Amino acid sequence: MRFVAPKVLTIRFRSTVAVLVGLVLFATISIQAQTHDERLKAQELINAGNAHLLRGDSEQAVQKFSQVVILLPNLAIGYINRGLALVALNRLSEALEDADKAVELSKSAPDAKYFLAMAFQLKGHAFKAKNENQTSVEEFTKAIELEPNNPRFLHGRGTSYLFMGKLDQALNDFNKAIELDPSIFQSLLNRAIIHRRNKNYEASLRDLDSVLKLDPTNASAFNNRGNIQKDQKLWSDAILSFSSAISIDPKSEYFYNRAKVHHDKGDFTNAISDNSEAIKRDRNNDKAYYNRGIAYNRLGKNDLALDDLRRAMQINDKSSARRYNYGFLLFQVGRFAEARNEMTTLILRHPKWKAAHVLRGEAAARMGDAASAKKDREIASGLSEAWKPDEEEFLIFDFTFAIRGQEIK
Repeated sequence: MRFVAPKVLTIRFRSTVAVLVGLVLFATISIQAQTHDERLKAQELINAGNAHLLRGDSEQAVQKFSQVVILLPNLAIGYINRGLALVALNRLSEALEDADKAVELSKSAPDAKYFLAMAFQLKGHAFKAKNENQTSVEEFTKAIELEPNNPRFLHGRGTSYLFMGKLDQALNDFNKAIELDPSIFQSLLNRAIIHRRNKNYEASLRDLDSVLKLDPTNASAFNNRGNIQKDQKLWSDAILSFSSAISIDPKSEYFYNRAKVHHDKGDFTNAISDNSEAIKRDRNNDKAYYNRGIAYNRLGKNDLALDDLRRAMQINDKSSARRYNYGFLLFQVGRFAEARNEMTTLILRHPKWKAAHVLRGEAAARMGDAASAKKDREIASGLSEAWKPDEEEFLIFDFTFAIRGQEIK
C-alpha cells in the first residue's frame, strides 16, 4: 500500500494574517484485504473528495471521505482526509476525533511513520483553527520529528508561530519550507508578512514577486503588496495593488484596505465608498464601520459618524480608542452626559489615561457639575500626556489638542 503525491489545500480561517495549508492525500490503493472493486471504489471516492476540497466544497468532500471510512474503516486515509475537510468547515471537535482515530490506526499500518505524521499535522491544523497555537506547534513538531523534510509540516508550524507572535521561529520554519520546496507560495506569503513587520520592505516585496510569478492571480499577494506600499506612503501604487486584489477577489478586507489609503490621502469620499463596499460584503467588518465613521466625521457628517462608531463597538467593544473617539464625537455634538459615561467606562479600564480624564472633566463642566470637573482636571494634571492605549490601527482624537480646534493622529 502506498499513498502518494500530497497536494496543497488553502484554508482561510481568519483574516488575518494568514493562509493555512492542509495536506490532501491522494491514494493509489493496493490493499490485500479488499476486493478489486472495493479498491477502485475507494480510489474513486478519494479522488472525488480531494477534487471537492480543492474547489472549496468541503461539505461534499466530507461526504465522499465518510464513504471511504465506511469502505476502509481500519485505514487512516479516510479519517485524515475527512478531518482536513472538517477543519475547513470549522467542525473542529469532529476533526480532532478523526485525527485521534487516525493516530490509533496508523500505529499498526505498514507505513506507520508516514500516516502518524499525517495524523499529527491534521491535529496541528485543528488546534491552530481553535486558536490553541502552542498545542498546534506541539502537534506539528511531532509530525516534523517523523518527517523532518516535509515542507508542509514546517509551513504549518511556522504559521502557528506567526499567530503567536514568535517571528524568529516562524521565519526559520518558512525559510526551511521554501528551501525544501520553493513553489509553496503560502510560505512565501507568510514570510513576506514577517519581513513587513520587521520593516524589511525590499525582502517582503521580493517574496511577493515570487508568489506572483508562481500564481499571477494571487489576490493575497497583491493585497500584501498594497499594505507595504501604504506603509511607505506610496498612495497611488497602493491603490493600484489593492485594486488588482479586488479585481481578482472582491472581498471585504481588500475594499477596507483600499479605503484606508483613501483616508490617509485625505480622500474621505472615496474612503466612505470603499468602506461601504467592504460592509456590503461583510456586515461584521467592524474596522470598515469605524473607518467610515471617521471619514464621515471629517466631512462634518457627525450623525452618520456616530452611527458607524456605535456599530463598530457593538461588533467589537474591546477597543478603547474607538470608545474614546465615540465619546469625543458625542461631546462635539453636545451630548455631554453620554460622553461622560463613555469616559467613565474608559477610566475604569485605564485610570492613568489623561485624555479620558480631561474629556470627562470638560463634559462635567458643560453639564454644570463644577465639583466633578475640578476633580478630573486635578487628576489629569498629574498624569502624562504621552500615555495612550497601544492601538496603532485606529485614529485617536486627543481632546487636549482638539479643544483648541486641532486634531492629531
